[in-house]
Amino acid sequence: MRDTATGGWAYGLSLVVLAWTDGKRRIPLAFLPYFGEEESKLDLALALLEWAKEAGFRPEGVLFDAWYAARQVLEWLHAHGWPLPRGCSSVGGSFTGRTGRGGGARGRMRQAIEEIFRGLQQELGWTGHRHWRRGKLLAHLALGLVAYGLIERQREGLGLSFYGCRRRLIAGKLSLDLSPLLPVQVEAA
Repeated sequence: MRDTATGGWAYGLSLVVLAWTDGKRRIPLAFLPYFGEEESKLDLALALLEWAKEAGFRPEGVLFDAWYAARQVLEWLHAHGWPLPRGCSSVGGSFTGRTGRGGGARGRMRQAIEEIFRGLQQELGWTGHRHWRRGKLLAHLALGLVAYGLIERQREGLGLSFYGCRRRLIAGKLSLDLSPLLPVQVEAA
């Protein structure tokens, strides 16, 4: 990927992530990698929104980085009756306003979303991986989402922060509750 600060090339991975939060609980639901090939990041964002719609999600609010406030995304939200981000409105088929940082509940939601990325990157290995094959990389990232969901579920039940719960798990002071994975067992051949 191109480093915009230096103009040179930097190793990295660009992901579009769909997450759910109520301000207290934070669950990353899905991601799509951007390899700079056929689809744009906006195409990937639209694909994730479509997946969420087909999965039955009906959000009370939609929040994303300002870069995703492109016409195609806003039109998709409007066409499906999903709420436009605060500060945006539709007038006669055109969209006005801007998205940006907000205070209050919206600011807490943004903070919750940033905490998802911090947990995935700093605590669950979404950075510093050593995979060069796409299949292995995607499996590594998917396992990070599963681990995040399991830790978040357990954290909520114990009243701990994500980081406090992870530290206790690593120190052996907690056992990870894997019961949510029991319905996913695969039959041996």
